[in-house]
Amino acid sequence: MTSHFVRRIGARADRCDAGRSVPGDGVTSEGSSRVSADRPPAGAGNLGARRVRRRAHGGRIDARRGWRAPGGGTVHATGSSRIGAADCSPGRILTLARRVRSLSHPALMALRAMLVLTVILGVAYPLAMTGLAQVVFPDQANGSTVQDTDGQVVGSRLLGQAFTDTAGQPLPQYFQPRPSAAGEGYDAGASSGSNLGPDSQKLVAEIRARQEQIAAFNGVPLADVPADAVTASGSGLDPDISPEYAAIQISRVAKTRSLSVDQVTALVTSHTVAPDLGYIGPHRVNVVTLNLALDQW
Repeated sequence: MTSHFVRRIGARADRCDAGRSVPGDGVTSEGSSRVSADRPPAGAGNLGARRVRRRAHGGRIDARRGWRAPGGGTVHATGSSRIGAADCSPGRILTLARRVRSLSHPALMALRAMLVLTVILGVAYPLAMTGLAQVVFPDQANGSTVQDTDGQVVGSRLLGQAFTDTAGQPLPQYFQPRPSAAGEGYDAGASSGSNLGPDSQKLVAEIRARQEQIAAFNGVPLADVPADAVTASGSGLDPDISPEYAAIQISRVAKTRSLSVDQVTALVTSHTVAPDLGYIGPHRVNVVTLNLALDQW
């Protein structure tokens, strides 16, 4: 839009130059029939001056009429695109120039604001927050990762893992987590629940099958299998199990690893986390850190 007004100013100046009257006669320069709205042609007299002022509309001469010049001739302002003196005045062109500046000024202000906010919010703020997090909360800022005895990152305390063999069967030397509906099981790229409700016959069948499998795998009665052992979490990535689910696995893990039940029980107790603030949520055991502690025994 700014360039449009710039072209208009240039075109108006060219037309003003082309439409200037030759001094001393009642017509404009060759090829033009413009007349001045401010000054009548030579010889037009007072009557002609009054007619010019009466015929002028917004700085343009009435193209349909003219004044009678001495000798019987009539000078007409032909063409509705002719510009009068009022249109060619410096004030008129200055007004257009100011309109151009008034349109370009908000655009420049918006551009400066965008650049400043990009630097502040897109560069400075993320760098400041990243640096502050590395100083104040380095463990959380780096994903709450856990390492094995060789110092290699093997997971995160916040994400559960499936402790199974290549065939998908649970490994007896590890504590097993809850079932997972995230992808093929604990897929961090497909976090999801099963979306099955309590009236779903499919969910009821899956729970019964899991209950029987867990009871047989751990050598306990069906009634001892807790609810979290047979139901998936909402995210499918929950690393925690209940102390009750951990308790029915102690004997199996101890036997497989040739450890005493008391040793494994003490390890489970040390990895049992109390409710947040003493009352938010139940007691829980992080399976990832518990199994890592078993490997480091």
